[in-house]
Amino acid sequence: MSLISYWPNDRDIERCIRTEAEELSEHTLLAVHEPMQLVKRTNAGSEQCTESDLLDHFLEVERPIPIIGRSGVGKSHLIRWLEVQIKLRDESSNWHIVRIPKNASLRQVLELLLDGLKGEDFEKARKKITTVGAGLKTEEVARHLLTFMEDLLLQLSEKAQAEIEQYRVNNTKPEPDEEARLRNIKRHTGKSGLQSLINDSEYKKYLLSPDHCIFQFARRLTSGASDEEIFRNNYRIESKDLDFNYNLSDLSLGAREYVRNSRLNTSEDSRVSAAKVLNEVLGEATRRVFQHFFHFSGGSFQDLFKDIRRSLHEDGQTLVVLVEDMAAISAIEDVLLDSLLEEGVRDGESRLCPLRSAIAVTDGYPGYSRRQGTIFTRARAEWLIEESIGTEEQTYLRIIEFCSRYLNAARHGSEVLLSSWANGSSESWPEIWQDPEADRQHLDAFGVAQTGIPLYPFSPAAIRALADKFCRDIDEHLQFNPREVLNQILRTVLRGYRSICERGEFPPAGFAGVQIGGALRGEIHRLGLNDPGRAESLAAIWGFNSRDYGELQKKLSADVASEFGLNDFAEHLTKGAVPDTNSDPAQYPRIEPTPGPAADPKRVHPQAPSSELERLELVLDKWLQGTQELGQNEAKVIRNGLAAMLERYSRNSWLGVRELPSLKQKNTGRVAVNIPNAQGNLPISQVSFFVEGDLKDKSKSILVYHTSLALLRYDHHSSKGDPSLKGWRYDGGYNDFIHYQNFAATWVPYVENTLVKGVRSKVEERLKSHLESALAVGCFSDSDSNRHKIRKLIDSSETVRDSLPDAACDAIGNLRQVVLADWDSLRSGWLDLVASNDHGLEGDIVLRALRGSGSIELSRNIRQQKEQALKELSETNQKLALLSDCKDSENFSLAIEELISLVRDLQKEGEYPTSEQVPRAKTLIGRLEGLLESGHWKPVRELVGVFETNDSAKQLRLLNYLDGAALKRVSHVLEVWQQVYSIVFPRLQNKNESWGASKLEQAYGRIDELIAGLEVDVRMVRGDSDVNS
Repeated sequence: MSLISYWPNDRDIERCIRTEAEELSEHTLLAVHEPMQLVKRTNAGSEQCTESDLLDHFLEVERPIPIIGRSGVGKSHLIRWLEVQIKLRDESSNWHIVRIPKNASLRQVLELLLDGLKGEDFEKARKKITTVGAGLKTEEVARHLLTFMEDLLLQLSEKAQAEIEQYRVNNTKPEPDEEARLRNIKRHTGKSGLQSLINDSEYKKYLLSPDHCIFQFARRLTSGASDEEIFRNNYRIESKDLDFNYNLSDLSLGAREYVRNSRLNTSEDSRVSAAKVLNEVLGEATRRVFQHFFHFSGGSFQDLFKDIRRSLHEDGQTLVVLVEDMAAISAIEDVLLDSLLEEGVRDGESRLCPLRSAIAVTDGYPGYSRRQGTIFTRARAEWLIEESIGTEEQTYLRIIEFCSRYLNAARHGSEVLLSSWANGSSESWPEIWQDPEADRQHLDAFGVAQTGIPLYPFSPAAIRALADKFCRDIDEHLQFNPREVLNQILRTVLRGYRSICERGEFPPAGFAGVQIGGALRGEIHRLGLNDPGRAESLAAIWGFNSRDYGELQKKLSADVASEFGLNDFAEHLTKGAVPDTNSDPAQYPRIEPTPGPAADPKRVHPQAPSSELERLELVLDKWLQGTQELGQNEAKVIRNGLAAMLERYSRNSWLGVRELPSLKQKNTGRVAVNIPNAQGNLPISQVSFFVEGDLKDKSKSILVYHTSLALLRYDHHSSKGDPSLKGWRYDGGYNDFIHYQNFAATWVPYVENTLVKGVRSKVEERLKSHLESALAVGCFSDSDSNRHKIRKLIDSSETVRDSLPDAACDAIGNLRQVVLADWDSLRSGWLDLVASNDHGLEGDIVLRALRGSGSIELSRNIRQQKEQALKELSETNQKLALLSDCKDSENFSLAIEELISLVRDLQKEGEYPTSEQVPRAKTLIGRLEGLLESGHWKPVRELVGVFETNDSAKQLRLLNYLDGAALKRVSHVLEVWQQVYSIVFPRLQNKNESWGASKLEQAYGRIDELIAGLEVDVRMVRGDSDVNS
């Protein structure tokens, strides 16, 4: 029969398995009580003690006994246990017992102290408490807290200054801790100090927000606090409570100056020290709040407390005060402690009733620290609850026993426990719950605690696994923390999974976040189970700490798997070893032939690994389970192995790139591969070993583990220098190589694509640099399409140089030399990213980059060289002014022919100069006729075009393709003509003057004026209105 009857129902879980002691009934508290490990600290030293020793001390001493421990260790539980034990004693009938719960408000604390007391004064006090308490508003209390804190900060500053001065006068120095404290007070309570900040109207809104600790502290005073709030908040001001998320300009001048001077908004250390100063005054501020709101007719609280003790003394009673958390009485902690410390006997006469008290204190609570010396001296001891005593194994056993008691109580149920406790039916109360119809063999498979209580649905291994997950402190020490055990182990499992278990689906995959090692995970997946995820959970928790399948078979009973519905897994657990992944050992690869024989591939069970290999497996398990970082050395080995994997399997020719970037950095040799949660990652890494999400995928996580292990084992054996083990020729090397290849099949293409994508993101930038060079040497015409441009860009510098005519000037020649010197490297810079050879390229990629390159801004050097070229050619351009009216080659030819005709006329008339400065007429005519040949008009037109446009690219295009030789010929001929003209023109002009040519021109002009006047007169006679037209 199924064991589900041993799984408590939800109703009994809620009643019997509670995280807070005050929520349990007395009988349930006794049923689940786990004897605590206590240490009694006295002036003589410390000693291990029992709860009975604590009870004896409590009954003996009329002083408040402090019980100290960290949050969640069971302080409240121990206070409740004391209360129950006291009530069980015969003399308790004359005891007035007041237990103050840790979640009580200030009003509730006062009401509990007065509960059951008769008399007019007590009745007035109760009414006062009720009236004031009902009217208390949390925001009002919070505002008063800030007001009192502001005043106390000023007093603290004055007091600290006086202490510092006293040290100076006495020429002494305080202890280091005290010196730091005084320094912090001086730093944060000056003229513009913390008091300016908390009094700032804008910042006060933040402090009074419901989520802030000041408001929460006030709410605990007015309304109490839930268990969750107490667990979440420590009711102290912390550095995070002084963080800034808004503009400083919104603060007042004093507050702004303080924040800036103290660096409160930029320095964590500054916020920590400021929080310490605020906590010094917070306690006193709460006490002032109490004094402000609560006044009693008889005087102070201490007077009221004396009245309580006098009244009980008259009735022959003893007052017992049990405080579950000192923070709950923070507003009255001083006056209450003073009252608890007051002697009941004066001058041999009893005036006040006997008093017994115990106060639970969270370790480090400031209110206790202030009074610790006095309390310790008067109580003669402190009692400490220890979370771990003895070995880790003893702590595990303690947790198992603790769980078994709660399981047994919940199986009985609260009503049955109460009935059997009231009847005193058994000396061994409560008895171990049993179901006679349950399958005994299956029940035994889950194990029992040392108490004999069955642990189903847990087991000793399962509780160890969950304790290992949830009960370790920040230093990874196992701790016995009842709250964590109850919450994370018992309640989480029992409340949420019974119905799932009844459906045969417990434990689910990934249960509790506990994982098995990579080796075992791989072995389980090779079993071919129906639900390998659930089998993993079972192995991880109920087979806790099994490193491989053989070890799991020894730790995990097949009956446990069967009980949880994993029948196929249960069948495998009773069989032999897991089948090998490699069914064909004959295919053992010879990757790196080395001297010596290869390991025998037919061996199913490899030799036991060395201690170093075991260490590596453990390191990988902890790393992949997220419990620790992968160390520097292991990460380096894996990265180097991955880089070698890429070099071995990468095929550049398939990727369309000339050369794939190396993962190794040239200057350091470090490999740029990101490994999640590992040391030594480089910020520049483009690729990752895997992503964290892969670990949630069973097959991927197994492959990551085996690949990591393969790389580490390969390196380990290779480093030994044994030729017979080199390469993959060690025991288990064949399996490692298979995992290595399987991983490479997906990882190498991913890396290739990522790296190619990365380098190709630079195509556009590099192409831009090459385009600038192409513009500088005038490669492109206006009609060139992008495809034509690409064809020209892939030309070599030699091809480009050969396509250009002689430079028209020195500046263009220099520019070409500079640009073409870098042409081939700029060309390779982008071409190597899109072409693996000289026969083809990824044209679409280049076209996209070309379209995305936008306008090209020429460098300063190119612009300077272009301006220099214009300067050098400006003189030539001026010489061509004679041809400025020429619009085409025909005009050009006509102009030259006219010059030829003029030269001939001058020669015929004997006017051609005979100076040695100019060539003979026949020579000049020959040169002019030479200009009529094709090829001379084009450079003239282009040079004129250079000076007519402001487009730099067009200018460079024209400048680079100017026919320098032809241009020089035209320029030279026109220069000769100018020389001839400069000689002939003055001489002809003088001759014209001598025979009256100028007078004749003047006469012609007067005749033209007379004719024009006659035309006007005729038009007026005709009546033409527009005579001025």
